[in-house]
Amino acid sequence: MGKNAKPQLAIPFDEEPVANHMSKTNHKPGLSPFGRSLRSAPDKAVSHPATIASDRGLAPAGTGRPLLIDVPTLAAQLSVTIRFVRRLIAEDRVPYLKIGKFIRFDPSEISEWLDEQRVSAA
Repeated sequence: MGKNAKPQLAIPFDEEPVANHMSKTNHKPGLSPFGRSLRSAPDKAVSHPATIASDRGLAPAGTGRPLLIDVPTLAAQLSVTIRFVRRLIAEDRVPYLKIGKFIRFDPSEISEWLDEQRVSAA
């Protein structure tokens, strides 16, 4: 080597460079970069009976009442935004129930309210 030549480091070809904290690929396979599993949930998960009943739109067995619906569900049924439904609540323009801090709607009351909102042709 001459006076100005830089020494070259020998890196074995069979070894991969070690990832550091700045590397984008420093996570383990099968895990997200945050360490969470990338596996999906089991196909047949066991659910609570109330959850199963709510999936069918029914209240838990023995109550005889329809399931109360929440703000996002009502918004989807009316094809409006959640913000609009919240404005209807704030202006007391829609019948609702307040259960603690939660807003819920009785489907039968909403059906009656919708009938009242109908505008007949002139």
